[in-house]
Formats: sequence, C-alpha cells, structure tokens
Amino acid sequence: EISHIRNQILTLLKPILLHALNKMESRLGPLQTCVGMYQSLNKMENLMEEYVKSRPSAIHKLWFEFRKREMERKELDKTHELEFYSDDEEDAEDEDANELGGDTQDDARKLHDPPVHANSNVEDPARAFGEWLPTWYEAVLILLSEERRRAHAVFGANLAPEIIVKVLNECFRPILSSFKTRLNAICPAVGKAVAARVSASASSFDAVCRAYEATLQFLSVAYEHMVDFDSMDYDSMDYDGDDHNNNAANDDDNMKASKNSSSDDPAGSVEQSVPTRTKTPVQLHMMARSVFISITSPFSPYQTNFADLEMMHSDTAARMVSSDMHNAVSGRVTNLSSLQDSVERLAGLAPFMFPLVQAAIARFESVNGGFGAPKALGTVDNVLSRHIEELSMSFHTLSSNATSDNESMEGFDEQQVQSALEALKIAGVIRRELNMFSNKTKQRLSIMVGRMATTIDKEAALTHAVVNSVTNADIVPESLSPADIESLLATFVCAEVKDKEGTAEKAPSVQEVKRLANDNKNIGEVVALFPKSVNNTVRLVQSCQSFVFDICAHIPFKNIDLMPSLPIWGQEESMWSSTAADSYGTLPQSYITQVGEHMLALVQALEPFASDEDSLHLANLVMEGVDHVADRSWRDFANAIHYIDLDENEFISTLKKGNRLKDLVLGHVHNSFEEGDDYGDDEDGDSSAANEFCNEWLDAVCSSVTGKLLERTMRIQKLSRKGCEHLTVDYNYIVNVLSALGVSGHPHPLLSHVAELSSMDSESLQARIVESADDEFGLLKTEVRIAQMRGIPTN
Repeated sequence: EISHIRNQILTLLKPILLHALNKMESRLGPLQTCVGMYQSLNKMENLMEEYVKSRPSAIHKLWFEFRKREMERKELDKTHELEFYSDDEEDAEDEDANELGGDTQDDARKLHDPPVHANSNVEDPARAFGEWLPTWYEAVLILLSEERRRAHAVFGANLAPEIIVKVLNECFRPILSSFKTRLNAICPAVGKAVAARVSASASSFDAVCRAYEATLQFLSVAYEHMVDFDSMDYDSMDYDGDDHNNNAANDDDNMKASKNSSSDDPAGSVEQSVPTRTKTPVQLHMMARSVFISITSPFSPYQTNFADLEMMHSDTAARMVSSDMHNAVSGRVTNLSSLQDSVERLAGLAPFMFPLVQAAIARFESVNGGFGAPKALGTVDNVLSRHIEELSMSFHTLSSNATSDNESMEGFDEQQVQSALEALKIAGVIRRELNMFSNKTKQRLSIMVGRMATTIDKEAALTHAVVNSVTNADIVPESLSPADIESLLATFVCAEVKDKEGTAEKAPSVQEVKRLANDNKNIGEVVALFPKSVNNTVRLVQSCQSFVFDICAHIPFKNIDLMPSLPIWGQEESMWSSTAADSYGTLPQSYITQVGEHMLALVQALEPFASDEDSLHLANLVMEGVDHVADRSWRDFANAIHYIDLDENEFISTLKKGNRLKDLVLGHVHNSFEEGDDYGDDEDGDSSAANEFCNEWLDAVCSSVTGKLLERTMRIQKLSRKGCEHLTVDYNYIVNVLSALGVSGHPHPLLSHVAELSSMDSESLQARIVESADDEFGLLKTEVRIAQMRGIPTN
C-alpha cells in the first residue's frame, strides 16, 4: 500500500519535474526542490532518468543537422558518384530523428551557425564528415563541462560523476545507429559493396580511421570530465556489499551485451539498469568503460575486418603507382633522353609506397592496438612486395627496350652508363627504406605489446576488484590517454578469448607480438616482418644489376655476336698473298677492337658515379652478388663445348673465376694486381671505395665478355691457317686490353690458352689432347673443339 501511494505521488510530481527541467537553464531552485522530494520517496532513479534524458537534446539536434546539410549538398551535386546516403540509410536517419522529436531539424538550424555553400566539400563527403565530427565532439564536451558544474549543484558531489557518465551515454544512445550509417556510407565494413566503395574513394577507409582517432581524443577528454573522485566522500556513501556486487555484475553483463549487440542493435544503451546506491570508484570506472565501448561500437566492424579493408584501401594507391611505372617504361628507348626520362620517373615512383605502408601501420596501431598483428603485417607485406615486384619488372622491360633497338644504342655514350647506374641507387633506396620501415615497425610493435600487456593486466585487476568489493580509488586511473582508450577498446573487440583468461604473460596475442618485435639475435630468432618484400627486394637488386650490365655490355655483345659468321675464319691463304699490306703483319679485326675500346672507355664512364659519395653509398647497399650477370655467358660456353656436369652451378662458378685453371692452361702470365697482392693499399678510404666499386663492375663485365667471346669462338665452323692467325691476334689483343684495366682475375686464363691452341701446329695440339686426360674444368673439350674447327683428327 505504501508503494502504491508513492507511485501516485510520483505521478503527481512528474509534471512538476518536467516543468523544473524545462526551466533549469534559468532557475535551479524548482529542480532542487524536486530532488528533495524524490529523495524522500527513495525514487532518485526516476528523477535521474528524466534528468539525463533531457540534457542532450541540443546535441542530438546538431547531429541530425549535418544530415540535412548533406541532403542540400546532394541537391547541388546530383551527379556525384559517391552519394553520402542511400535511400535506406536516409530512412534510418529519419526514424532516429523522429524518435527525438519532429522539430529536430528546424531547431537545429537555429543552433548551427555554418551556412550551406554550393562548393562546400562537394567533392568529398567523407572529408566533410571528418571535418565536422570534431566540432560535434566539442559541443558534447561543452555540455559535459557544464554538466559537471550543474550536477554538483543539483545532485551533490557524490552522485555528480555518475550523472555525467549517464549524460554522455545519453548523448550517443539515440544516434548510434545513425553513426554507423554514416560510417558505412563513407566506407562499408562488410558486404559486397566494400570493394567497389573503397575503390571509388582511396581515402574512404582512412577517413573512418581518422574519425576513430578523433573519437579516442574525445573520449580521453570526456573521461576527465566524468572522473571526480577527489570530491567524493566514500566513507559516507550509501551502499552495501550486495548492491556493490550486483552493480559490478550488471556492468560486466552490460559490457558483454554491448559487444553482442553492436551489430544487431548499435543504438542500444550499454547501461541497462540504474544503481540504487552511489557507485564506488571501481564501479564508476567500469560504467564509464562500458559507455566507451558502446560509443565506439559503430567502429567495431572496421576493427575486426581491418586487414581486408586495409588491403583494398592500399591496393587502390598501389594500382595507380603500378600504372605509372608501366607507362614510364612502355615506350621504345630511341635515344639517351628517353632512357634518362624513364629512369628518372622510376626513381620518383620507387619509394612512393613507403609512406603509404607506414600510414597503414599507424592505422593498425590506432584501430587494432597490436591484436591480429600477423594478418595485418601480412597485408602490408603483400602490398609492398607487389610494388617492389612491379618495379623489378619495370627495369626488366626497360632493359629489353633499351638493348633491342640496335640503332638507338649504336655508339657508346658515357651518360648511358651513368643513367643506368641510377638504377642501383633506386634499388639501394628500396633496401634502405625497407630496413628502416621494418625497424620502425618493430619499435611500434614493442610499444604496442607493452600497452597490450598493461591493459590486460589492468583489466584483470579491475575484475578482481569488482569481485572482491574494493571501494578505494587507488586502482582506478585518474586519466586515460587516447592510447590507453585505444588499447582498452582493441582488447575488448579484437582480443582472443584466451587473451582475457589470465595475465598478459599467458595471452597468446601478446606473446605473438613480442615474438614479432624481437630484434635481439642473442635472445632468439629475429623474425622478418615482411618476408615477401625482402625476397622481392633481392629480385629487384638482381634486376637492377642486370639492367646496368645490359647497358654496359650491349656494344661488346653486339660485336661478339657477329663473330662466328665472319668469313675470315675459313679463308685460305692465296699464293699471291705477299702484298704490301701483309708486310705490316696481321692486325686485330674491327669487332674485337670495338670491344677493347669499349672496355677501356667503360672505366671513364663508371668513375663519375663512383666519385659521388651519396650515390656510392646507396649503390654499395645492393652490390652483393653482382657477378651473377656473367653466369649466362659462361653457361652458354659450357653448352658450346658440350660439357655436362651434375653440379652445374658449382662448375660455372669455378670456371668463371678461373683461379684453379692457371696451372693447367698454356701461356698464362701472372699480373701484379692478382688477388693476394698489395696493389692499391696506399689509397685513402673514399678513393679505395670508389675503385672497389668500379673494379667490381669491370670484373663482372670483363668476365661476361670473356665467357661470351669463348662461347662464340666455339661456334666457329671452320678455322683455316689464316683464320687461326687472326684468332690468335684477336685473343692476344683482348688479353692486352684486359691486362691494362688492372682488374684482379683478368685476363681469364682460358683466353691465353685458346690463343696458344690456335697457334700450335697439328702434332703439338694432338699431343696436348692426348695428355689432357682429366677434364674437370672443360679444358679437354675446349681443346677438342679447337682441333675440330682446325680439321685436326682427335682420335
């Protein structure tokens, strides 16, 4: 009966309360009177509910005013391909607005000062929302600041923090569905429309992430308004143990309900019941935590689908860069200018993706807080590795275009080589940027794993405090930074079940990120964060090395290719051959002199690049294994003498170096610059580094030209006596040229050996073949082939 009477009194008091709430802006007296009456009836929950519902009305009007502005914008730009609202989304917003009152839009017009202009962000609705959202958050913070003062005056210091939390919740509760609709209009998080919408606007997913970051900043400031523990008198608070545990359980249930209902009913409030007593600091913190989870629930689909959304977002930019690289190398290289232009364009495009993948890691840190790191890093690796692969293919295409047109590369130009050497700088930049990006990512992962562990341990401590009815404020943070809130929300949305079952030491996600962040070889295996990109960088380095080599060796190869078809090899001596010209002796032929002149000029072409300290530093980052460019020539030589070896790579490597052949060949002369001598030890560091770079390239080109010359020699069908004389002279000429270069390991022992075999008489050559029983290095097959060319029996 007493309860019935109280309800009747409440019915009579409600109009008075509503009137007091309407007059609250000018007078607090009537509302304070109502507080006293409701308190005497032990019905403060009813008053608090009505009070909280009345506070954010102006905030809601501002929210839906933005939608009206966008509708007016659409009327001004009906042809825009990315409409901010579909018809269904507009209906959803209308329903939300109607729940708050039919005059919402008209009243909001009075509150919102910016007029609508025909050219106001017409091109990018995502940008318009991104710029507007912080202004709306600012309005909410102003309300909370005002509420902090007013709630103290109306409800007292003990209830004021709880009122502020409830007001914040009410600011968002009716508009969460609309919030989700607006985010979905910018970038769908799930469904078939994702790829099309993300592709239509390269900044759409980034806009959502920036909105999320703005939300984290807002919640950090909002927490400062809500928490006022210093002013609360906990000793005089009216609560008991049972209520404390029940309230804590309710908060925990509400948190779970928020996660389960975020997709089905995002507009539902986290707070399902109002406590009957003043909350403890732990309870108040858990209540604020639940409200934060509810407020950010529209972003949870983007957190769970981060890797897929990031792949589509980054792939849009990657396709644009790929198209530009294709255009840079698609045309014919008709002159030096076109070669330089192609290389310069590739140099500008090569590092383009690194700022984008760095932004992707920043988005991952902000949205996922380190959870799901392997999949997110795999996404970044896929994007970056494809870019590096496209760059590698571009240099392969450019090399083919530059060397296939013989007329455009007819004469040697030092600038051709210097332009080609820029490719080494490009590869060096990629390797340097990849190493820096990997190291920075490891540093960020180390920071993330610290936050993850701290958050998981704090959550465990708070849960323990709730279960054990802890009432003091020591365990509750006095403030929450955006990073703290980011980690809290990421833990709630993205963490695995096992991550929440104990401490951080047992959390699988924490241990996985810790493993990825490990860069100490003494502790354990160093993990490559981006293995595909590392592997493709190796291929890029080889592609750039091959491009430089193709430019450097194009003229020698072009001349040597024609060698087997020269008629001089089979030409017989005439009985009338004692002419004036013959009195001067046999001279090197033009094909070999052009090769020699090119090799000597190549030194001058390499030196300007090597003398630039910055260029040399970048190039030296990618000089490992440069001798691979000569492998093909030596492999062709092995095929020409019909040499078959089970371990072909080992054979080619041994044959290419030639060190083990020195004591087995004929006519080899030891040079002062051979490996192991002290030639050049008195040079300074910079000069030595430049000389080493030049010598590495000269070694690679000389080795390949030598292999090519030997291979084409083995293709000669017939060698007459006169042909042998010319071959001997040609080989002696190239031996002298390579000796003059002063490169260790050159001339190759086989060059002087072939020259000797060409000048030997038939009986001596036959005896040599009989004595050469061991053919470990292909010497016997080379000698047999020379004998066959000369028509000397070998059996």
